[in-house]
Amino acid sequence: MEIYAVKILDISEEELDKLSLLIDSEKKYKN
Repeated sequence: MEIYAVKILDISEEELDKLSLLIDSEKKYKN
């Protein structure tokens, strides 16, 4: 999990936006 956290800090803002959209869609799917 620590390695994953480091990778998150290392990604670009564009990838972060994509990740946010992915998380949002997952939340909608679970509900």
